[in-house]
Amino acid sequence: MSMATMPQETTTIRTVCCGCTACCGVEYELSGETISAARSCPELGLGMEKLCEQARWGHLLNPERLTRPLVQRDLARRLGLSQVADANTSSTDPFQSSHVPVSWDIALDLVAGQLTSIVQSYGPDAFATLVSARATNEEGYLAQKLARASMGTNNIASAGCPGQAEARGTLLEAFGWGAGTTPLTDIGGADCILVVGAGNATANAMVEQLVGKSVARGASLILVNTTLPNLEPSATVRLRVYPGEEAAVLQAMASLIIDEGWYDEAFIAARAEGFGAFASAAKAARQADLLVSPALIAQAAKSYALGLQAQQAEPNMRRGRAMIVYLPDSNPPQAAAIGRNLARLALLSGQIGRASTGICILGGQANIQGIYDMGVTPELLPGQISISDSAARKAIAWAWGAPDLPARPGRSAADMLAGATAGQLRALYLVGDMPDGIQVPHDLGFLVVQASIPHPAAQQAHVILPATAHLEQQGTFTNSERRVQRLRPVLNPPAAARAGWQIICSLGQRLDTRLNHIRDPWDYRSVAAVMDEIGEVAPIYRGLTHQRLAQEGRFWPCPTSDDGGTPLLYSQRFPYGRGRFVRG
Repeated sequence: MSMATMPQETTTIRTVCCGCTACCGVEYELSGETISAARSCPELGLGMEKLCEQARWGHLLNPERLTRPLVQRDLARRLGLSQVADANTSSTDPFQSSHVPVSWDIALDLVAGQLTSIVQSYGPDAFATLVSARATNEEGYLAQKLARASMGTNNIASAGCPGQAEARGTLLEAFGWGAGTTPLTDIGGADCILVVGAGNATANAMVEQLVGKSVARGASLILVNTTLPNLEPSATVRLRVYPGEEAAVLQAMASLIIDEGWYDEAFIAARAEGFGAFASAAKAARQADLLVSPALIAQAAKSYALGLQAQQAEPNMRRGRAMIVYLPDSNPPQAAAIGRNLARLALLSGQIGRASTGICILGGQANIQGIYDMGVTPELLPGQISISDSAARKAIAWAWGAPDLPARPGRSAADMLAGATAGQLRALYLVGDMPDGIQVPHDLGFLVVQASIPHPAAQQAHVILPATAHLEQQGTFTNSERRVQRLRPVLNPPAAARAGWQIICSLGQRLDTRLNHIRDPWDYRSVAAVMDEIGEVAPIYRGLTHQRLAQEGRFWPCPTSDDGGTPLLYSQRFPYGRGRFVRG
């Protein structure tokens, strides 16, 4: 048998899908260096009976890859890199007419030099960072560390998922953590499921499957401005209103629950605060003119509050179990209003802190929750700690070797792009593969793109840093139920591409040499060492090392190395002591 006809060795590698926030386990079979099959792997955590389309074909990477550092040709000429600027590029290079390839040292030195000049001329807040919600926890953590400790700004936010941070912020305010409260598999035990805004069923196929099984078992299903084609015919109540009126429907439900006495008086007395003021405000508020009938709103309110199954008119001996599934609105104020009203409904009805109750919060980009936990938000530090907490700022600054961290909240993603348009923002660093909707002003002073594929914003970049893609990475993701899971490299990256976390560290070293802000905090032996530091500054991640995550994921909070994690939040208490009926 010749070498050409010899069978190639077959291997299997398990990792996590990045198709949606469920982050299901996937086992890939490789023949040589080519993926030949993909199978569900629920042993890693979550897993469907059959892979959804995103998981099945997610290994087909974009063939148009960024394979080596690129510098805008005109910029190369202005900086005196004439030999580079006048070089011919390969016909396979993206942006070959506008950019030229350079070495990593030239690219990183150029970026560090330009950012240093901008910060020294215009101040730290002239710089901002946007991080893809498909970036790993380690990349997100290092990106916000670079922004805060090296550059001196809280202008750090996630990109392409408007409304997600705002929705989580309302849960943080009401309950104590900005995250889903319950394992997704608990949907199967719910007697009633309230789905709000989860219109993108294809992006959350796992959740649609779990809801479908629960409905088949007899659970009632309430849909508020939601399109789930496979479940719509079996919905118990469908509440269709104009976009933007979802919060008004939820307010109407809360008002009816109070008026009809369906609220959980014992739970509220023992575990909530602010009910009196909230109830008075709810009674004083006038009901909005809505498209749906009051009878349907009343049916939805009663079913949710009492946890009634589809064919059940009254509760049995005890209140049933109701869960909320929420895909935040892409309009941030509306997302916050809906999230706030969902939190009120859960507290009002005592539908939180028990199995198959609480709120599941979904999204289309896999690591939205992890990026939020890492402090990739203008008002929170890693571990969802408020930037206004001076003791926490000092403790984290000490851990990073920095004299202090900025106290003023930074710009949101939308404000960053608006500030760039107004000339208030001079430099922007995009970390990770961005959605096509990110639009950067053409006259921005300096744009750095770190990505694996050429997205539209990269065409405008002054410098492009080629990073590894999802199936080439090591690191961790945190899914929508707070399960932290390991990513393992399945494929080899292009020769010149580097891991995203390594790129940020190389840039951080150069910036600190020029700005002299902190003492060599970028010397990590491995990506696992980054996760170790995350545990040092974020107590909810303290027990989540790469070693402990080797076989399966674990839920945060996991405060110690011998803690098994916390799948269900608030079973005993809220971090604030009591849940809050937040006003607004």
